[in-house]
Amino acid sequence: MADYSTPMFQFTGVTSGIEWGDMIDTIMEAARAPIETWEAEQDTLELKVGLYEEFSAVMKSMQSTLTTLKLASTFKTKAAEVTSLSSGLAGNAILTATATTEAYIDQWDIEVLQKAITEQRIGNSLSSSSTALGLSGTFFVRSGSQRVAIEVASSDSLRDINLKLSQAVDDHGNSLNITSKLIDNRLVITSAFSGLGSSTGSDATVTRGSWTDGTGGSDYLPLPGEGGTYPVITQIASGTTTYTEGTDYTYDQGTGTITWLSGGAHPEADSEYTITFDAEYTWNTNTFSLEAGTGDDILTSLGLNVDDDEHHIAAQDAILIVDGVRVTRSSNEIDDLIGGVTLKLQGPGKVLLDITSDMEQAVTAIQNFVDAYNDAMDWINIRLSEESDEDAETDFDKKFGLLHGDSLLWQIKDQLRRLLSDPQNILGPLKQLSQIGITTESTDYGKSGTLEFDASVFMQAATPGSLSFLDQWMSDALADSKTPLNELKTDFTGGTFSISVGGRTATISVKATDTLADVNAKIAAARDSAGNALKLRSSIVDNTLSLSSTATGENLSFTDPDGVLLALGIDIANPYDATHHVQDTSAYVGDLVTTLMTKLDDFCSNMVDSSQVSVGSTVTIKGRIASRINSLNTQITTIDERIAAFEEQLSIKERGLNDRFSQMETILSQFNQQAEWLASTLSALSGTSS
Repeated sequence: MADYSTPMFQFTGVTSGIEWGDMIDTIMEAARAPIETWEAEQDTLELKVGLYEEFSAVMKSMQSTLTTLKLASTFKTKAAEVTSLSSGLAGNAILTATATTEAYIDQWDIEVLQKAITEQRIGNSLSSSSTALGLSGTFFVRSGSQRVAIEVASSDSLRDINLKLSQAVDDHGNSLNITSKLIDNRLVITSAFSGLGSSTGSDATVTRGSWTDGTGGSDYLPLPGEGGTYPVITQIASGTTTYTEGTDYTYDQGTGTITWLSGGAHPEADSEYTITFDAEYTWNTNTFSLEAGTGDDILTSLGLNVDDDEHHIAAQDAILIVDGVRVTRSSNEIDDLIGGVTLKLQGPGKVLLDITSDMEQAVTAIQNFVDAYNDAMDWINIRLSEESDEDAETDFDKKFGLLHGDSLLWQIKDQLRRLLSDPQNILGPLKQLSQIGITTESTDYGKSGTLEFDASVFMQAATPGSLSFLDQWMSDALADSKTPLNELKTDFTGGTFSISVGGRTATISVKATDTLADVNAKIAAARDSAGNALKLRSSIVDNTLSLSSTATGENLSFTDPDGVLLALGIDIANPYDATHHVQDTSAYVGDLVTTLMTKLDDFCSNMVDSSQVSVGSTVTIKGRIASRINSLNTQITTIDERIAAFEEQLSIKERGLNDRFSQMETILSQFNQQAEWLASTLSALSGTSS
């Protein structure tokens, strides 16, 4: 902005002796009076912009605390607590447990009898792993239905044999389900999976091997369980084709080997076929065996066929007792026993497993929100009530009272209070934040609007069975509530059902063409035989029919002779169906908080969002606070333009004054010259006359 407070130049009349510059300064100072008013107005507007930007930051800070509270998972987190019941053993020395959000809250007694163990064969310790062993021949490794020959040459060392075991594949090109390592010059062969992997059946599916000539070759039955033998085969078939023993194949029951005969029929390579046994056959899928082959007795030479404790660790399944039920698993990591819970067995012992709600994250998030919300309310209250300081000199002091009684702040405060206190139209027994410990601070009748959070009340609501609640039943969620039920539900024919509550009973008749809204209206209008209304509230939430008593302790009961309620998803024979009948408040804590916090997040966005939106043919700012800031900045810009235009006019006026006073000085100079001429002429005439 140009500075016109001093003249372009100062001059004093040579002829007149008048200080023209001072005179111009006085004139221009008076002319600039409107600019000072505008600049003062501009300063006030800029201070207001600063205040609204500060308020926007406070609202954004509150909005940032809502992220966690909008997530349903925040309120579904479960904790698994393991308490040892075995003297001298810590719980995590017996088992550890992790729970997902879907885990069922309950308690289990668990006794671990034994862990699952992986089968292992340990060879003799040799003097070197790189020296040729001088062994020549073959031995076989059998795992499940896999059988692979390991060819050993006289030049092979222990390291070479280990490499051949590690790289071995079956007839289908699949690696063996074993691992092989060298430890202290010992060959250590370990099953890839723990436990026995036991299966039992009267038939088994086997995949035929691949052979270069497409015929012949052998397949192998899975290894029999401990102490078992290979079964008698009654039939081998693939699809509709049945194969004949002696013509198409031979079977060695001692080794469980099926050999396909050249010239006979056989399944396609790599295709599955079914083997039927004469009785139930139990086999293991996770164990392996080593079988001697041709040439040198390699297994004996390496000590791989010794069954003492130093050379062989037998596979075993994990065995545990859960609430008195004996359970067997092949793995020490069990995720299919208790819904949503993964157990990791560590060793024998007895524990008590508690699955509880883990609300630590939720409590922390709510407290953070309450603190940020109260900061916003305190800011509003201070700005609405503070008085202006007439003697203010600094910008800090000049801010006082600028938003005193501001309508936007009043509206935001009122809307925030309504948003958090109004009952929510949602399913379940929880409708208001006060039910979970979030209440308006009561001092001065709650005029401040700030919140208080009682974590103990919240935890009560989140703990099953801790709070009393109204009896409530809910239907399935339908596609909509205005379409006839016989169009939404196949074979829906209507009928009657009765509702009893508080000693009163009413019967409702439903037509096939009624909508869910019609059913809701009929229930709301239902009367008992004496014309009395039921102590019942009926509503539709998200196309779900909700029926609840209006007093704690007065439960609903139904008769449903025509299956009308059942067709809508309410199975009165199953009152423990938590999806359709409220069991406790804990399942609905998250629904209440996430619903409200999502609404509050939208409200905050509608206050602070500075993005542009189209309203008809007009483009405007989305957020009300952001829009107010934009409006104030527009006013500041308009004043800038007004001042610039006015200063241009003043510049022209000042130049005009300088020109005018210069001309006056010139005229005075001319008058002086004329006066001097006249004086000299008169003097000359006076002298001549004398």
